[in-house]
Amino acid sequence: MARYNENVAIRNVQRYLRQLSYTDADIPPVPIDGIFGEATELSLIAFQTKNGLSPSGVADRESFDTLYQKYLISSKRFAPPKGFSPFSRVPEQHALTVGDIGFAVSSVQFLLNEISIIQDGIEEIAITGIYNIDTARAVSVFQAGTALDVTGEVDKETWDMLVDTYEHYAKDYVQ
Repeated sequence: MARYNENVAIRNVQRYLRQLSYTDADIPPVPIDGIFGEATELSLIAFQTKNGLSPSGVADRESFDTLYQKYLISSKRFAPPKGFSPFSRVPEQHALTVGDIGFAVSSVQFLLNEISIIQDGIEEIAITGIYNIDTARAVSVFQAGTALDVTGEVDKETWDMLVDTYEHYAKDYVQ
């Protein structure tokens, strides 16, 4: 059990150092392998030196606590922005259909326009917040291209596929 805990502690130190190395060239990146080797020691010494700690290469309590606090700050600062879902959670069988209006419809129209960059057949549509025939047609083309049931409506399954497709392919194209 002691070896397991030591391995977990070393991986944590390595993970924290690796995170900090992404944005601080003075801290060399380390492998996250659970082995406290030369690369981990050198990276830890660089961290200790930069933070006014004794550059011992040993993850003592003060070094570990400082490293963990810097890791938390870095992780939060450089984390991707949080997402949100304008799609309704209730009722269970909810679907956006022709005639619906609102921000969720605008979101669908935006996603379809972005996905049209990579999926043939989806015509660009105006982002009006009104679920009209053009929106239903674009949804149907999207559904057909992703092996979903073609209904022209956006249910949870279609919404999830729209978001996944956007996240996977189109996000790099957004201006």
